[in-house]
Amino acid sequence: MLGVTRLPPWFEQALSAFEPAFSDSRNADSLKHLVSALILAETQWTVSGLSQGISRPDGNAKSRRAYDYFFEGADWSATDLAQVHAEYVFDQLQVGAGDDVLLHIDDTFAGKTGRRHGGVARLYNPVEGETELGNKLVTSCLQVGEVYVPYLARMYVPEDLATDFDEPFKKKTEIAVEEIVTPLQLPAGAALTVVFDSAYYGDERVATIQNQGHNVVCRLKSDKHVSPQGVVWTQRVDAGVRIDDDHSSWEGENLRRRK
Repeated sequence: MLGVTRLPPWFEQALSAFEPAFSDSRNADSLKHLVSALILAETQWTVSGLSQGISRPDGNAKSRRAYDYFFEGADWSATDLAQVHAEYVFDQLQVGAGDDVLLHIDDTFAGKTGRRHGGVARLYNPVEGETELGNKLVTSCLQVGEVYVPYLARMYVPEDLATDFDEPFKKKTEIAVEEIVTPLQLPAGAALTVVFDSAYYGDERVATIQNQGHNVVCRLKSDKHVSPQGVVWTQRVDAGVRIDDDHSSWEGENLRRRK
């Protein structure tokens, strides 16, 4: 595997665009070192391995203690940083009036097993009417044309632990709308379409986003439960299915419609 030994000359200049998101310039410097470490590291994508994975010889790598402070003690907002990131992307792609931006919101409700899954929690699945192990993280990605850029990820905190983090309890669907969709600011005249995974698609969330002036669509999955407004769909993928032009009849036993 080829290793990157030197960053492009424009790298430092590009990262300087993120400085306004920090009240302390030292935190901005920490971000630059952190991103450098992630780019230059080969497989050491952990806090403990960041300083070890640097392949540059200049000796300016931050220590693990500095990274720990950046994540746990520094005064900066992930939301503000994500917005600066989005603005940089929009500027580089020359997004403006009349352009379309897609914001994908996703995770997975697939069952999780094992004992070493730090990113899972027991969540309520309304389809099954019971709890199951699911992904704690609500992730998002910006799409402009054929370019996809990670935007912002937020973690679900169980209700019994919310007070420990001095945070109000929020469902994952509330996190998606309130902490990811709502804060995103677009260039003047650009249009946003939120692309939800089926697990997040529902009346209240759709209405809230539409009231903000955005469009909302649901990405259908052939083997997942989907909840559009006023209709419940259940889909399976045992065989092919054809939908008539008038959407009134179906062929095959594997897609059913319940009102």
